[in-house]
Amino acid sequence: EDNDEFRDLMRALNKAGTEQIVVTEPEEFQAMDVGFTIYPPLTEVFEKDQDNNLSLIISVDAPQDHLLFTGDAEDERMDQYMESQYDGTQYNWHKVPHHGRDKSTVKQLLKEFVPQDAVITSSVEEPEKKKVVKILEEAGVDVHLLR
Repeated sequence: EDNDEFRDLMRALNKAGTEQIVVTEPEEFQAMDVGFTIYPPLTEVFEKDQDNNLSLIISVDAPQDHLLFTGDAEDERMDQYMESQYDGTQYNWHKVPHHGRDKSTVKQLLKEFVPQDAVITSSVEEPEKKKVVKILEEAGVDVHLLR
């Protein structure tokens, strides 16, 4: 709550007359023929990386695809998701967290499912780790870099 991005978001919500909702339980909704499930963190306090570990994890169930968005969840948050919220869905798309810099989260997910495709958003300032790309490719995942 103490950064410019959050204040900008709150101003935009207020200007649009949109209510802020804090997700504390899994939320499911449909948009046309696509299902969405939002998984909130199960605790409010994490040992480290508080902001990243408060990431919402979003599962998208489309007619031909199952997508997983893990925000910037760190190991603690991913442990929560995998142990208590993951329902066994075999995601074929995964948006890799941390701009592709965290190999432990990728390894953890690959134990449960191997997506067909992974998307890594990176930049010159925040480049992906070659080791993460290699781990994914060695598992047979097509890696898409968005810069």
